[in-house]
Amino acid sequence: MKLFYDKVKDDLELHAGIFLALISVFPFLRIRINYAYYEFHSYLQVGFVALSLCLFLIFVSGIRSVALQGFKDRGLYLILAWFSISLLSSLAGESPALSLKRLIVSFVPGVLIYLAVSACREPVKMIRGFALGLSMIAAISVCYAVIGLICEILVYETGLRHGTLYLFGLEFSQSLGQRHILLGGHAIQLMRFSGFFPNPNGLGMVCVICFVLLLSLRQSYPRAFLYFASFMVLGIILSGSRSAFILLVGAAGYSLLYARFDHKWISAAISLMVFFLPLAASGLWVEIMGEEHLGSWVFGQEFLSLGERGQIMAEALRQALDNVLIGHGFGIGAEVVFGADVSGLAIHSVILNSMVEVGLVGTAFLVLVFAYFVWLGSSTGRMSSSRCSSAVCLTAVLVGLFISQSFDLSVTRFHYLHLVFFFVLGALASLGRDNREKQIDV
Repeated sequence: MKLFYDKVKDDLELHAGIFLALISVFPFLRIRINYAYYEFHSYLQVGFVALSLCLFLIFVSGIRSVALQGFKDRGLYLILAWFSISLLSSLAGESPALSLKRLIVSFVPGVLIYLAVSACREPVKMIRGFALGLSMIAAISVCYAVIGLICEILVYETGLRHGTLYLFGLEFSQSLGQRHILLGGHAIQLMRFSGFFPNPNGLGMVCVICFVLLLSLRQSYPRAFLYFASFMVLGIILSGSRSAFILLVGAAGYSLLYARFDHKWISAAISLMVFFLPLAASGLWVEIMGEEHLGSWVFGQEFLSLGERGQIMAEALRQALDNVLIGHGFGIGAEVVFGADVSGLAIHSVILNSMVEVGLVGTAFLVLVFAYFVWLGSSTGRMSSSRCSSAVCLTAVLVGLFISQSFDLSVTRFHYLHLVFFFVLGALASLGRDNREKQIDV
């Protein structure tokens, strides 16, 4: 590890990437002591992230550099067009004040991190730093999840609370989930661990993202890759997250396909799948997803069932059709579907949620943003350069993230996955510009 430290200690861009990883995830972590959660308040999260990114823009990327690159960045124009449609929907929607507040909270930090990364002159180094920083946080969280697992095993002998560490007269625990498996007519309950993340899905998805990004480091930092990748695999298993599994399958599927097909066809095909997958799942829920159609064994496997999410997605599709053009207003999809009492409720699909909030027009721009950056990453990944590996890994994360978000909702909300999403977009924009400039120089 000393050789690894010597390589990175004087590298500004790599340190900048580590810093961006820390401010993207750290404010959202939490710890549970005596069964009370200790975490940043939502306003402190927004303030901390926004202030840190503003300082980063001023002292690292440089305002002038950001402005010059922004005028030539087609990806930024698409993001701003998506924002403009969301703004129009909010102003014309059912609750303009609430929509505008959530629009600002969502887009301002996202665009700031995009600008900071897209203006970077050494994107590969920053991507490596981000992967290492994110992996450090995830590895620490996995260690805490392992402690929870050990305590859970001891529960059967001591009768203490699930996954709780008793130390110095305090009870240290974490957010736990359960996964039920029907085996031999008996329901088996498996515990799912989250570490310092708010829920097991968060731990699992961040571990998958880290694992994919770490693949671009396996030649430069082989030992660091081996250590961190081992932690990430363990974290994925301990989380028991279906979303993480879908993300991993989507990223692996893209990695297999991009080298065999033209990048234009790939971006178009994957974008269509991302758009129609949740619509098909919600539209066919009532007809084919019941026990009488799937069989009792399949329906009894929680891993294979949408459960309540399927009903929510079907209802979201019905609400989206009521105002199909520009939607009911950004950020209020849950209020539209569930009414005023929406505590803990959400539409678990980025596409369906977008259809409810910003209509077909806004959703089309969201999918267009996704398609453009998949195309950009795929075309950049075909260049004969050391940047290829980084571009392929970033695009694989983007594809996997959006496929998994067909059944979840994070990338269009102020959330650590939302900030990771905009980092990926900014890094792809920087890689694409860097390759174009090098081609011109040649």
